Amino acid sequence: MYFPLLVLYNLIALARSYSIPHQIPFTNSNNDLSVPGTNPFTYCTDPKSYILQISSLNITLSEATNNKPNLSVSLDAHLIQTIENGAKVRVQISVKRDGRSMSWEEQEFDLCEVLGREFDVECPVKSGVETRERVLKFYGHDIERVIVLNAWTRNQERVVCLVGALKF
Repeated sequence: MYFPLLVLYNLIALARSYSIPHQIPFTNSNNDLSVPGTNPFTYCTDPKSYILQISSLNITLSEATNNKPNLSVSLDAHLIQTIENGAKVRVQISVKRDGRSMSWEEQEFDLCEVLGREFDVECPVKSGVETRERVLKFYGHDIERVIVLNAWTRNQERVVCLVGALKF
């Protein structure tokens, strides 16, 4: 469950601290639900109403020592509303081998608790714009993971919803 939470962390906790008045959030004129950038994610629905507006999300996988891949995540996003205590995130993961679904896991977390415990970020997470990069090491087994991340505020406003498949 660490990777999806890290992606959500990059999408929320890191897209928060600098306000740039002329930032233009992502708008999708041709109804393409692909998340901008080099990544395998699509939006679950039209992202215009999402609190997190992603300008670009780039995910790069490269081999490192001892067959542990490095996963680089680069984000440019605008959090248009402060995220307060009571926000939730639901993470769903399906692992596939040979094109068949092998397992399915779904968990719901208090977003603020996860951000505080795992990343030392406290709610409220202020609105704003920021660009960040992060490199992670994973134990890879050439397995495809289908990931659904769905986050919402305590008032049931959608923060973001993404679905994508990664193979590592």
